[in-house]
Amino acid sequence: MNRAHVLDVLQWDDVLSLLYLSNYFEIYSGLVHWYYPKVQDIRGFEASVKNRMRARQLVLWFFQNHALTSPTATLKGSEALDKIYVPFLAHQAKVLVLYKRKAWKAGLRGDPENLTPKTFSGDIELCLKEGPAWVAYQSTTIESSRRSFSWYGTQYQSERLEVPVKI
Repeated sequence: MNRAHVLDVLQWDDVLSLLYLSNYFEIYSGLVHWYYPKVQDIRGFEASVKNRMRARQLVLWFFQNHALTSPTATLKGSEALDKIYVPFLAHQAKVLVLYKRKAWKAGLRGDPENLTPKTFSGDIELCLKEGPAWVAYQSTTIESSRRSFSWYGTQYQSERLEVPVKI
């Protein structure tokens, strides 16, 4: 059986792929307004909420069952979630808002056309307000050299834990 689509979360690049995918579903709840203004498509909105929940479950499963090791530290459980996933999610959300502002200034409006950067930023903030990324989002600034969705942090080795940790 070809399993090319299955991530190997013992490889750092695949861990990042898992986090990128989870971030997409987390932030998508803010993007949903581009596609479902005023929640006219209830099924689409409900699907986005379910996908967000599943993404969070996947992230929690990963951090409960894997340790991430760098030359200077080993992170697992809540500590890994707080030091890796939360700031990464906040950074990607902030970059997305920055891109929306730049597109608006360049005359690119998107759909719906009246979705202003301020409204979009508010939608993203609503996604993050109840979660752990809210504080990180508020304190995140995007330097001109880091206007990218890429990971700029430490490279880690992932290893499966014999005994899962509680988060």
